[in-house]
Amino acid sequence: MLEDEDMQYVDQYVYIQQMLKCFEEWAQDATPLLSAGGCIFDEYKLEPDFISQALFVSTESDFTTKLALEKVFASFVTVTKRQLDVFLPGGKFGSMPSVEMRAKLKHSKLTNLVSENAFGELDFSQYR
Repeated sequence: MLEDEDMQYVDQYVYIQQMLKCFEEWAQDATPLLSAGGCIFDEYKLEPDFISQALFVSTESDFTTKLALEKVFASFVTVTKRQLDVFLPGGKFGSMPSVEMRAKLKHSKLTNLVSENAFGELDFSQYR
């Protein structure tokens, strides 16, 4: 997603809305997460291997884990709606952006690597 050179800041609404949809579903029923069935983005699905299969072995604590996950995802829904509301339907960036909006935001970065690099340099200079 972030490696796509054509991806712009205003295109993130597609991913954020999909993420919220999954969070809402899992807040109601987290069962798919107990059996490796939970994945937000199909293009980033993990390939099953012996390690992932071992992680999803059913245990007697599955019910408790399911309840805990549902509570966690209910909180994720609340935070996502509060913090990412501009990318949700009705928000400023909640739908396909216009050509003008794309042009206006073409230099907006998808990551905060620029600012992280500055802090990395500071840390490096203080501890050498």
